[in-house]
This record gives sequence, C-alpha cells and structure tokens, in this order.
Amino acid sequence: MTQPETTSDETVGRQAARGATWSGLAFALDKLVVFVATAILAHLLTPREFGIVAIAMVVIGYVERVSEGGLEPAVITFPESDQTTIDHAVGLSLGLGSLFALIGVASAPLVAMVFDEPEVTPVVAVLSILYLTTSLRKVFGGVLARRMQFGRRVVPELVRALIKAVIMISLAWLGFGVWALTLGHLVGGVVGVIGYVIAVGSRFRPRVSMPTSASLLRMGGSFSLISLLGTLVQNIDYVFLGVRANTAAVGLYSMGFRVPEFTVLALPVVASPALITAYTKVLDSADGLRTAYLQSLQLLSLVLLPVGVGLSLVADDAVSVLFGDQWLESIPVVRLVGLMGIVAGLGFPLGDALKATDRAMVLVRLAAVRLAFTVPVLWWAAGLSLTTVAASQLALASGHLVAFAVVARRTLGSPIVAQLAALRSALISVGAMIACVLLMRWLLDPGLVRLIIATALGGIVYGAALLVVDRQAVQRLSAFVPGMTGGDS
Repeated sequence: MTQPETTSDETVGRQAARGATWSGLAFALDKLVVFVATAILAHLLTPREFGIVAIAMVVIGYVERVSEGGLEPAVITFPESDQTTIDHAVGLSLGLGSLFALIGVASAPLVAMVFDEPEVTPVVAVLSILYLTTSLRKVFGGVLARRMQFGRRVVPELVRALIKAVIMISLAWLGFGVWALTLGHLVGGVVGVIGYVIAVGSRFRPRVSMPTSASLLRMGGSFSLISLLGTLVQNIDYVFLGVRANTAAVGLYSMGFRVPEFTVLALPVVASPALITAYTKVLDSADGLRTAYLQSLQLLSLVLLPVGVGLSLVADDAVSVLFGDQWLESIPVVRLVGLMGIVAGLGFPLGDALKATDRAMVLVRLAAVRLAFTVPVLWWAAGLSLTTVAASQLALASGHLVAFAVVARRTLGSPIVAQLAALRSALISVGAMIACVLLMRWLLDPGLVRLIIATALGGIVYGAALLVVDRQAVQRLSAFVPGMTGGDS
C-alpha cells in the first residue's frame, strides 16, 4: 500500500526539480548578466546615482505587487481551461497595469517630496510604465508554469537581461548617469513581454467578463496581498534610509544587496512557481503534501546554506574586487544579508504549500504581524547605521522563520523535529566548509586570488562533506539536472 504513494511523491519531486531547474537556469542566466553589468556600472556611477534609482524602484516595487493582481500564481492554479485563463488574465493585466501606470505618473512629484529628492520625479514617472510590462510578463510566466514548460522561460529572461545590460552600460559610459539605469529597466521590461508572448506561442484575446475575471482576481487578490506585505517587510528599510539618512546611503545599502540578491535571495524565488505547481498534484493526500514539504525544505537548505554562509565569509573580497573601494561600506550589509537570505528562503516551502492548498490568508496574517514589528525596529535602525539595519532584518527574519515552523506543524502536521532533521545534512556539511574557508582566508592575503580559492575550496569541501554525511541527498540534488531527469519542453 505504501509503494504507490512513494512513487507518487518521487514523481512530484522530480517534476518540482525539473521545473525549479529550468526556472533556475532562466533566473541564473538573467542574474549573471545583470551581475556582470552591475559590477561594471559600479565603476561608472556613484552611490547617489544608484540611490536615486533604488528609491524609485522601491516605490515601483510596492505598487507592482498590487498592479500584478497576484495573477501569476492565480494563473497556475486557476481551474478553467488554458485559453479561458490566458484571455482573462491578459485582459485583467492590461487593465490593472494601465491604471497603475497613470497613477504612477501622477504621483511621481509626491514621491520626490517624501524623500526630499527632486531627481526622483522623472525617474518614477518613466518607470511607472513597468507596471504594465511586469504584469503581462508575470501572466505569461504563469501560463508556462501551469503547463510545466519551464524551459521556455530561459530565452525571454536571457534576452531581456542582455538588452537591459547593454543599454545601461552603454549609456553610463556615455555619461547619462541615472538615466542609464532608468532606460535600461524600461526597455528590458518591454523586451521581456515580447519574449514571453513568443514563448507561450498561443493566440489570445484579452477579455474581462464578470464571472471568470472576478474569480481569477479573487484568487490573485490574496496572493497579491501576501506579495505586497512581503515586499513592505523586505524593502521598507530602503524607505526609512531614504527618509532618515540620505540618497547615497540608499545606494550603498542597495549595492550591499546586489550579490545576495543574485544568489541566496534568488534561489527560493526561482523554485517557488515549480513548488506551487508540484504541491497542487498532492492536495488529496495529507501524507503526500507533508512529504513534499519536507523534501522541498531539505533540498532548499542543501543549496541555501552553503551559498549564504559562503557569501558572508568572502563578502569583503567580493565587494572590493567586484565593485571597488567606493562601496566598501556595504561589506557588513553583504555579510548579514547573506545569512538573512538563508533564513528567509527556508520559509518558502511552507508559503508555497499554503498557497497551493488555498490557505493563503494564513500567510497574510503572519506577514501583518511581522510588519507590525518591522516598522518600529527598522525606523530605529535606519537612524543609526547600515549595519544596524541589516542586522535588524536578520533578527526579524529569524523570528518569522520560527513562527513558520510552528504553523507548518499545525497546518501540515509536520513536527518541528522533522523540520530540523531536514536541515541536518546541510548544517553538518556547511560546518566543514566554514572551517576550511576560514583557514584559507587566514593563510592568504585579501584580494582576487583569495576570493577565487576560498570560493572553490568551500564548494569542494561542502560537496565532499555532503557525500559522506548523506549520499542520498546528493542523489536528490542530481534531479535538478534536466538531462538526468528528463526533458522539459
């Protein structure tokens, strides 16, 4: 009686693995291009110029969560046919995106007044067009995830990143400053939509009809609220720094997030659509859902821990080598955010399980409680230093993860001991990695050579330790290689 269930769980695991792999490939290529571009731009632009665009993008990011209407996860789980879902999702996306683009243009002067930064006004006005492009891109990305066609996301994401990088670097080199970043974001958004339309390959006719559109929007509404609250928690530090410190501080803090954003913070985001899709396959089995959750938690920990801890260990060399001396103040931010990325990422499997089981309001309540703590703590921290702000974010994320573990026990029946056991292999292996990397850093002088050797050695030692501690975990990770588990069209 148990064999069919195991087979089913393994099938779900393989589907999630393939989906996460293709999503990860698309995301990795995109972030690799953006990372290289950022390293170049760091030598061409000042912290204040980065700060102006960072302020604008934070505001844009908040409103985007509402303008998207939560349509990506809603499209993945919507019970209607593909064609009906696409038509109505595109119709809603066009309507919401256009409305918020107009609101964004009109409110740009108010944003500049709040941050006492006049140069923010035209940047916010122009970037408001992203409300439309991001919304459409999310819808078409959701369609591909719904069809388990994650591989088709690679080319649109790569092309979008390349076009954006070329524009930013070219304009920065020509002396366009802030507008190099602004126009790069804008053109990249438009190119991304075109790429996803081609990747989906289906004809669609935007529609808005009350029964279907209202149902789709209702499903997306809770997802949108969760996303908005999460973004408020994650990015309100930029807002407080912009108000209590200065634009240059925002730029330095923003750069401190760059490397974690491309690595440890990105991993759970990449896996999320595949996890939601996989969880929907085992909704009728409490044991299957619980098993899928614990497997997802283990797999994420096997990647999150070495990446996040490793980044914290080599943060000083990474910042000085990649970005230059004008960004050295961001080193403590990189260290702390690397650790925060681990803590935040380990909460994603539960969040995706709750979304798939239509219990998203649990996440809303948790996010609201966290926000209530976050606002006063980060307002206080922003008046002190960048390091205090980053340390406060790590502490808040840790408390949130503890709450998630309790919720997982109550909603999925997953004991806290079992959740901790899922992290065991990663924790032991990363301990060996830490010892070797610290020794290597003590023996070598700071710089590029130490960065390369410490990174390579850390990866090798972690992999070797994992083979000794839990060979089966390595076999599970091998499922993330598409060629080893089957293709994905």
